[in-house]
This record gives sequence, structure tokens and C-alpha cells, in this order.
Amino acid sequence: MPLNIGGLQNLAEKAVQNVSQGAQQAIDELNSTLAVLQEVGYQIANLKIEMATALKVTVQLKFSKPVTDEQLDAITKKHSGIGIAAVIAALQRVNQLRDSVKVGNLDMGEIEVVMGVPPHVVANWKAPAASATAA
Repeated sequence: MPLNIGGLQNLAEKAVQNVSQGAQQAIDELNSTLAVLQEVGYQIANLKIEMATALKVTVQLKFSKPVTDEQLDAITKKHSGIGIAAVIAALQRVNQLRDSVKVGNLDMGEIEVVMGVPPHVVANWKAPAASATAA
């Protein structure tokens, strides 16, 4: 039986179309959650979209302002979507870690939010940047 190249090409084109639609949907969802992320004290530092059969969206956040646990609870109630509520809860734990975990001379760096089912949050510690005035 001969190999059907046209059929494989159609299948590949459909897969690319599905990934593109998934990317657009992920970006739409991300845009709708941007205000929520800012409400909970973070700004977007970087966005990475991995285009594969399973789309992966990673957002790097920078801490911008302190938010109390009470404020986070109110924001969580206001935005009751399961995905964003899980992210807010994880960011609340990150805020608690920021104040309590001391790892040598490392400071908490950027926070990564991987949008998926379920979403997850990764806190990174890094060495402080060297002063530009240091000789």
C-alpha cells in the first residue's frame, strides 16, 4: 500500500491549525487574567508560548507591590474561576515564602506561572545582581 503523502500533509496542517487556535485561546485567557495578576501584586516580565501538540504557556512575574492576605482572599472571591483561583492561592503561598524562607544570600527572583490543567507556580531564588558601581 503506497504512503499517502497528501493525507499526512492534511493531518499536519490540521494539527498546526489546532495549535494556532489553542495559542490564540491561551493568549485571550492570559489577557483576561492580566488585571487579576496586577491586582495581586505582580507584573508580567516575560511570556513564553511553546507551540507543540500540547500547548504550554509560561508567564514570568515580577513582584510589584505587597498585598495582604485579606486582599488576596477578596480578590479570590471576586475572580472565582478555578484556574485563576488556584494561581492566586499559589501566589499567596509565594508571598508567605518571600518573607519566611532565607536561602544563604539568595533573594526571591521571578515567579513562573505555567498555565495548564492544573496551573502551577514556580518560585525562583537567585543571587542579588551585582551593583553597577562595584569595581
